[in-house]
Amino acid sequence: MNVTVGIGNGSKNQQMMQMQQIEQTVQSIVNGGGLGTIIKPTNVWNLAMEKAKVAGRKDGNKFFTKPESDDTDEGPSIEEQKLQAEMQFKQKEVEQKDMELQINAKRLEMEEMELQFKIQQHEDNNEFKIAELQLETTQNRAVKVGSD
Repeated sequence: MNVTVGIGNGSKNQQMMQMQQIEQTVQSIVNGGGLGTIIKPTNVWNLAMEKAKVAGRKDGNKFFTKPESDDTDEGPSIEEQKLQAEMQFKQKEVEQKDMELQINAKRLEMEEMELQFKIQQHEDNNEFKIAELQLETTQNRAVKVGSD
């Protein structure tokens, strides 16, 4: 059996100010990453219920829902973070390989254009030589067509 004796809890205004100070402390701990360690969801609910009681409300459950558990989502585990980092690394590797393939495709395209140009040059030179030979045959003398 526990006996609790009131030792001058102060006025409602003083009690509400104390609750606000506690709430500020809780907020600073939660903002500092303390949710799930020294502050649990149930602690926050208890604070809300106490504030409702100090405010003169008999049933704080009208305003706040008790958490089902004190489990908090602490984000991905170390193993999940490693897997995410590895997946990102693999994705970057795939992107790099893709870029290399695109560069190689452009290089091959340029080489093909160069070869087409050289083929065209040879065809043009052959046409000039054929024209020279035809003129030489018809004029019975040496003829030079084009510039070399």
